[in-house]
Amino acid sequence: MQYLQGRPDEAYDNIHKALRITPNDHDTMYDAARYAAKTGHESEALEMLDKCIDLQPQTTIAMFSEEDFVA
Repeated sequence: MQYLQGRPDEAYDNIHKALRITPNDHDTMYDAARYAAKTGHESEALEMLDKCIDLQPQTTIAMFSEEDFVA
């Protein structure tokens, strides 16, 4: 919700709390990658996307349609 409200820094902080609870959940990692990219943590975003692709290879298709991942 914070991300949609234009508060990506808060979303970034809170998604890391969720990652501690569900560290291998694809959707949580994907959102973490999005928030990391949006807040300037590019290497972290790439690391998260790699993990997402390992879990669900079709992530590759989705990530190229996301404006948050296009520089």
